[in-house]
Parts: sequence; structure tokens; C-alpha cells
Amino acid sequence: MSVPLTWLCLKADAIMRRDKPKDAYDVVWLIDALGPAEAAARIAASPLLGGDLTADMLVQLTRLISDQFRDTDAAGPEMYASFLGASGGDAERRHAPGQPAVGPIRDGGTREAGPTGGQLVSAELSSAQ
Repeated sequence: MSVPLTWLCLKADAIMRRDKPKDAYDVVWLIDALGPAEAAARIAASPLLGGDLTADMLVQLTRLISDQFRDTDAAGPEMYASFLGASGGDAERRHAPGQPAVGPIRDGGTREAGPTGGQLVSAELSSAQ
């Protein structure tokens, strides 16, 4: 159950430390593939949120939503668009019908199926404290 949490934390670190656009794609893909509600449930169920690494995990998750995917000009969406072959003015390129590149991650994005990735991570940050 802790796989999404650890994987998202590793991807947040990878986006910060290396120049591989696929890292940003992987973050969007995971949240989209699981669905925001299921991703949130798995993050909330992670035993790592109750252990010695809780603070580190929360820092990494916060980095994803408040820095790397804060808006379409942030590193995450730019890397995501680059991975998909989108040009600079095409940062909102979609990877699947009806799924914005940045919507699953940032707060304020819209998805009829549930909360955005940013909202789900924010909710998990609040409940873990």
C-alpha cells in the first residue's frame, strides 16, 4: 500500500535533481491511472506516514504540489509537455482524452471524477499531521 507514496517521493526528488522529462510524466500517469481517490487512499494507508520518515515524505509530497506542479509554467508540466513532444506554447497538451497534463496534480484543477492530485496530496498532508 505504501508504493504510491514512496514512488511519488522518489519522482519529486528526481524532478528536482535530474533532467529527465519522463519523471514528470510518471507522476501524472500514476495519479491518473489510479484515480485521485484511490491514490489518496493508498497514500493515507501508507505505514510510512506514521513512522520516522513522515516528515521527509510530507516534504517531498509538498514539493510536488507547491513547487514542481504549482502551475503550467512550473518544472513538472514543462517536463511533462517535453516528454510528450509538445512545444513551449503547448504546456497544456493532453495525454489522454479529457485529461489535462497538469490538472491531476495542481490545486484548482478540475476533474469531474474527483479531486485533483494537488487536492488529494494536500488532504493527506493535513490528515497525517
